[in-house]
Amino acid sequence: MSRDWRAQERSIAKDLHGTRNAGSGAFSRKGDVRADGVLVEAKWTGKKSMTLQSSVLEKIVAEALIEDRMPILHIELNQRGYALLEWDDLLGLLLRDPI
Repeated sequence: MSRDWRAQERSIAKDLHGTRNAGSGAFSRKGDVRADGVLVEAKWTGKKSMTLQSSVLEKIVAEALIEDRMPILHIELNQRGYALLEWDDLLGLLLRDPI
């Protein structure tokens, strides 16, 4: 997995065939990575734990809603990647493409 947050964003963009947003949040383009139909906020730590605040989730959900995209929070924790998304979005993905 990634060695730092920049590598995490590059990896997500590559995996999703998307683009990184330089200076995300500082300018008009929100989120760290955008790809077809999704907006990804990336959080990275090399530690074994991190605190997740509801404001982080609410921010990416609000930004994705404006652009009609699915919000995804990608967390890299202790060298493992996880995706956090709204339950209804997960159900939509599973029901559209059953496992």
